[in-house]
Amino acid sequence: MFEALANGKFDSWTAASLKFGKVRVEDVTPTDVIVGAIVLGIVSGLLGSFFISINTKVNAIRAKIWTTKWQKPVDTFLFCFMTASCFYWFPYAYSSCVSRQVLDGELSKELGMSLDKVLDSEEE
Repeated sequence: MFEALANGKFDSWTAASLKFGKVRVEDVTPTDVIVGAIVLGIVSGLLGSFFISINTKVNAIRAKIWTTKWQKPVDTFLFCFMTASCFYWFPYAYSSCVSRQVLDGELSKELGMSLDKVLDSEEE
């Protein structure tokens, strides 16, 4: 993406090329990508240290709350249940999918829609 922005050819990107990275504007040398690698390293390092800091604080709080052995599996179960519930209900609440009722059982129309999404690329 940085390469396309640097060369002013960002409009040639499609959803498929962003997912699979098939678009090459020109040959890439290590000096072309060093700035992006440094930025990615800095951001990743900061996010990693933030995660470790938060995780340490949360574990200290959990150690004070859950003091007996039988409470720890309950804590694990509650955490897993809440995580699974969020992964189920958020997409359900904020869905943007096409309803199967709209397709009226036309398998060819559904297949055409899915193939358009998969085959949307710059390759010819």
